[in-house]
Amino acid sequence: MSTADRMAALVTWWVARYTRRLPVEAAERRQAELASDLWEQRTYGRMVGASTAAVALSILRRMAAGMPADLRWRHRQLAATRGRPLDVGGRPVLRTLARNWWLALAGLVSIFEVVSGVGMPFAEGGNPGSIAGGAVIAGGGLLVLGGIIVRQRGSRVAGDRMIVVGALPTLPWMWLILPPLAGLTVIMAAAVDAAEARSLGERQRRRTA
Repeated sequence: MSTADRMAALVTWWVARYTRRLPVEAAERRQAELASDLWEQRTYGRMVGASTAAVALSILRRMAAGMPADLRWRHRQLAATRGRPLDVGGRPVLRTLARNWWLALAGLVSIFEVVSGVGMPFAEGGNPGSIAGGAVIAGGGLLVLGGIIVRQRGSRVAGDRMIVVGALPTLPWMWLILPPLAGLTVIMAAAVDAAEARSLGERQRRRTA
């Protein structure tokens, strides 16, 4: 499997995540549209002789840029399913994005870690150190993804803790500037979110006691 194929698989996973618990017809239509786009993009890359790394980077950029639109689309589908229209101006969507903006950044951090971790052994000749380091970095990315999923299933504090631990491998990449800055931002946001969730849980327990 090429790097471009791995990125396409990652996009397919993301589409499956944000179309969960939506009407089957809408979810399948969305998944089919994205599958067609990915096929066309990889086919075009082969036609023009682009490297698989360049195609993979293009797929990654499109995925990152499209995440806010994907979440807005999901919100609209959920609103329609529940029979309550969006407020004029899309304010609920804006509030949702404002509250959960850091989760989109966490998704980008996880993608960076997985791609970097998988590619490290190939870039450094497959020596044991690069394999072990790559496994740690890729594992961190998968842990961040897992934390996002756990949050979606209702375990907010546990998911936040997973995200904090998973984002830690980005911090040593100081020479790249952006990855550690993004990782630190995600770590801080997840820690604050977990503290807020614990506080809300404690207040709820006091009310019911």
